[in-house]
Amino acid sequence: MAIDKAVTSKYSALFIHSAQRSSSTYIWEAFRSLEYYYCYYDPFNEMLLDMDSEKAANFEVADQLGHKLSLPYFFEYQPLVSTGVSGFYDEFSYSNFFVNDPHVLQLQHEYIARLLFEASLHHRQAVLGFSDSSGRVRWMRWQYPTSMHVLVVRNFIQQWISSMNQLSDFNNPRFVAAPIAYLAAAKEDELAISLRDALEIPRLSAVPFNRFFKAVDNYVLSLPVLEQFKRFIAFQIIRFIRARPYVDMVIDVDRLSLDTIYRKNLIDKLSLRLPAVPAFDDAHASLHSVDMAPELEQAVQSVLDIFQSVNENIDQDDYRLDFTSSIWQEAIRHANPVVVFN
Repeated sequence: MAIDKAVTSKYSALFIHSAQRSSSTYIWEAFRSLEYYYCYYDPFNEMLLDMDSEKAANFEVADQLGHKLSLPYFFEYQPLVSTGVSGFYDEFSYSNFFVNDPHVLQLQHEYIARLLFEASLHHRQAVLGFSDSSGRVRWMRWQYPTSMHVLVVRNFIQQWISSMNQLSDFNNPRFVAAPIAYLAAAKEDELAISLRDALEIPRLSAVPFNRFFKAVDNYVLSLPVLEQFKRFIAFQIIRFIRARPYVDMVIDVDRLSLDTIYRKNLIDKLSLRLPAVPAFDDAHASLHSVDMAPELEQAVQSVLDIFQSVNENIDQDDYRLDFTSSIWQEAIRHANPVVVFN
């Protein structure tokens, strides 16, 4: 299926770029509830490699992840399922995370084109809710220039705690390990490679896919918790750096939950580009009580020092990096045990 740039540019879509445990499923599901959209959950998720009709029609883990879904996660992929989702290859998940070379990503381009075309057959606009696209947003912006691209961000300590809760409560290491896996598989991106070397993360870009996750899990779970945290934070910073210049706007879920004026302004901005926008009036990011221990502050500072050592200066006043800032402190003051979405 040969598809050129002109064909895919014909179909406008909403690209939601996020990371795991950043509340992006809530954003995606809010659009899914509107009849104007055909919404694909996590189009680079490795589960799509062996997706079958039954799983696409029924897969749910809402009790574990705290999501309220109108339909099962992968429901919209059903027309594309044969042996796995048509056009999906394993390198889309981790190996290509930091790749922006259009020649390398031709198969990935054709795959996304299939998704956009399928949505058009339903007479709806596609919404693609990515959790693993941030390192290649530059390529997506160039490839899909008529589409809208947004970046979802969340207080990274809240992300970390949410990820750790998945490990402790459900024995699910994916959300702690995945950010480190992207760095382990990094290629092409010099900053990502430099960070991997500085943090002594093993290079796993050549490991066969069926052994990749086991190798990552073994490495991550062998680390002290504070060392896991440092690598997790380093990834969150670089994914923000790589995505931010190429998106139309940033959606801060902490502010979306706490600030009604921010929410109204966000809806107004989205309405300029999209046929319909959710009200987001039930937005409520789960907030976990945080002990701002000196060890955490020291760990964050050590990561910022690593960025400086590889000639990448980070603005520590950016509230996404400085957890002493007013918006993060406001989120912490409102911390409570209620989990609406994670």
